Amino acid sequence: LQAFRDMGVVIEGPKDGEVVIHGVGLHGLKQPKGEIYVGNSGTTIRLMTGLLGAQQFASRM
Repeated sequence: LQAFRDMGVVIEGPKDGEVVIHGVGLHGLKQPKGEIYVGNSGTTIRLMTGLLGAQQFASRM
């Protein structure tokens, strides 16, 4: 979730076991100030690679 927060996505929660994510559309993400931290999550890195490849900014994970 923090990776998306770093790109300007508003995320509420977690609260009472729920998270609300306010979408920004395909090109609504903002360039993060630094490297996007995904920890040791291979699934996250694979999914984010496709998503970030379509953006108008450079990024590092």
